[in-house]
Amino acid sequence: MPSTVLHLVNILGVGGAEGQFVERVRMTDRGSFRPLVAALDTRGRHLPELRALGLEPAEFRLPRSFAHPMTFGTVARLAIWMRAQQVRLVHAQDFYTNLVAVPAARLAGAKVIVSRLDLAHWHGPRRRLALAWASRLADKVQVNAEAIARQLRVEEGIDPSRIVLVRNGIDLGRFDARAAAPLDMALPVPPGSLVAAVIANLHPIKGQEDVVQAVARLAPRFPSLHLVLVGEGERRGPIVRCAAALGISDHVHLLGHRADVPAILGRCRMLISSSYAEGLSNSVIEGMASRLPVVATAVGGTPELVDGRTRGLLVPPRSPARLADAIERLLEEPDEARAFGTRARAFVEEHLEIGHMAQRFNRLYEAVLG
Repeated sequence: MPSTVLHLVNILGVGGAEGQFVERVRMTDRGSFRPLVAALDTRGRHLPELRALGLEPAEFRLPRSFAHPMTFGTVARLAIWMRAQQVRLVHAQDFYTNLVAVPAARLAGAKVIVSRLDLAHWHGPRRRLALAWASRLADKVQVNAEAIARQLRVEEGIDPSRIVLVRNGIDLGRFDARAAAPLDMALPVPPGSLVAAVIANLHPIKGQEDVVQAVARLAPRFPSLHLVLVGEGERRGPIVRCAAALGISDHVHLLGHRADVPAILGRCRMLISSSYAEGLSNSVIEGMASRLPVVATAVGGTPELVDGRTRGLLVPPRSPARLADAIERLLEEPDEARAFGTRARAFVEEHLEIGHMAQRFNRLYEAVLG
C-alpha cells in the first residue's frame, strides 16, 4: 500500500520555487507514494494544475503574526488532519511551512523533511535562527544547491549526514513543446533585433537595473540590442525610470508575467541573470535548456550551473560594467556563444532532466520512511 506523503507549501502563486513544488508533486511515484497537498494559502496560479492532477489542496491559514497564539491552533489542526489522512511523511517547501511542519509532524507521529532552497538572504537574524531550529529538528533537510548545503554545515552547524542535495529539475519534453509553440503575444521588438532576456520577478534582489545600465553602455555600438524583462514586482517603476534616464526606453521592454517563457527564450540570443543572491536559478536552467548562452552573476548555486568557461560567463554581482563586457563578448563571438548554448543544453539533459529529480526525491522518501 502506498505511503501517504504530504507536500506542504506556503502559497500556490507564481515563482520558480512554486513551479518546482508542482513538478515535485507531478512526478511522485504513485505506486510507492500517495501524494497529498496542503497550503497555508491555496490561492494562486498553480491551483488548476494541482486539480488537474486529481489533488485538491487543503488550507491551513496562519494568523497575521506567526508569533500569535493562534499559530498553535493551526499546528494542532494540521496534525489532527495528518493523523486522519494517515500521513507518514510531510515535505515542507518554504519558510513558514518549515516552521509549521516540524511540530505538526511530531504531534502526528510522522517523519518530516524541510526544504532550504535559498541562502536565507530574505531573512533577518531571528528568522534565520528559526530556520536553523527547524532544520536541526527535521529528519532530513533538502537543499537544491551545494552552496546552500555548505552554508548549513558551516554557518548553522547542521549535521552533514542529514542534508540531502536534490537539484531542481525541468521536464524537457514539455519545455521543448512549449518552445516550439507560437508566442502568446508578439515581442515588442523590431524584426532582426538582438534580444537578451531576464526572467525573474521584479524584486530588488534580482538586480535588473544593472542589466539596464549594461544595455545602455552597449546601445551605441549595438543599436539593435533589446532587453526583455519577464516578471512582475515592486521594482517595475524604478526600472522604467532607470531606462528613461539612460535614454533607452525603446530598448527595454517589461513584459509582465508570461506563461510562454520557453517560446520567448527561443527568440532570444542570450539569457542574463543579474541576481545578488540565489539558490538554484530556474530561469538559468530554462535558458540553458533553450541552448542559450548565459551571462550570470556568480552568486549562490549559479556557478554550479554556469561554470564561467564552457557553458556561459560569470560576472560579479552589482557590476553593470562587467555585465556589459560579458554581453558584448557573446555578441562579438557568435560561434563561442552557440558552443556555450550547446554545452549548456547537454548539461541540463545529463543532470537536470525532471526524471533525475523525481528519482532522487523517491529515494529520499524511501530512505526517510525506512
